[in-house]
Amino acid sequence: MRSALNKVWLLTTGSLPLWLVLGLFIQPDFPSTSQVFNTFLVALFAGVIATSIFLFARSKATTSAQIAAIDATQASEVLFAVLGGMALLGTSAPSLISMIGVLMVVVGLFGFAKIQA
Repeated sequence: MRSALNKVWLLTTGSLPLWLVLGLFIQPDFPSTSQVFNTFLVALFAGVIATSIFLFARSKATTSAQIAAIDATQASEVLFAVLGGMALLGTSAPSLISMIGVLMVVVGLFGFAKIQA
């Protein structure tokens, strides 16, 4: 399958049975309007747009180094999510163990960039 949008569609529809069973089993309260809106935005930007771009870029890669570079950029998403949450949503700073994990991601990204240069 060559189309990134088709892959995203199949990933989404393929996971629906799991979410339906999980929802029936747990029976959570209905979300507020703001939760639904925020979930919609995350699903649109991270789930549809970003995943489509990621899968499109991976399909265009011709070498293992290019695939590794594309995968490394996805790892940097963690940094932007943490910083964006702190700056825009006022979330608290990560714990020490979380900061060590983020530091490991940064070191890995810089190491990969150094090797590729």
